[in-house]
Amino acid sequence: SGGPLVDGRGAVIAIDTAKLSGNGSSPSSGGEPGYENIGFAIPIENAMKIVDQLRSGGGSSTATEPGYLGISVSDTADGSLGALVQGVASGSPAAQAGLQAGDVIVAIDQTQIAGQADLSGVIARSRPGSTVTVTVNRGGSQAQIKVTLGTRTS
Repeated sequence: SGGPLVDGRGAVIAIDTAKLSGNGSSPSSGGEPGYENIGFAIPIENAMKIVDQLRSGGGSSTATEPGYLGISVSDTADGSLGALVQGVASGSPAAQAGLQAGDVIVAIDQTQIAGQADLSGVIARSRPGSTVTVTVNRGGSQAQIKVTLGTRTS
């Protein structure tokens, strides 16, 4: 599956994908996988960054490796803006910078974060070794924490 997603003017705005479901029969047990009937798309800006890297000879896995914070997040339970930090991996860039479970990330540099998808996108477009300013709400106060992004090691 997949292919271009176009707007009303015919401009490509994303690349469609499909997601296999764990529902129904398992391929490992001889059954056929099911589909969730939910469409996902990769924004064309993300896809074009990879295309540009490949065109410039940066086809190795390190050329397209995203930045890594080392946190698990969810959308906020009350629907407010931000990504709720559920956990921080020991020794990760986030842990070294002082991010904590319970922090709500509301911005990375000057980009507002509406939820976990926004956060994932911003970090995925950032390079390992770059330093970002993470704005968090913590205990009723707002703090800005500088984090140098790393790479996922395993």
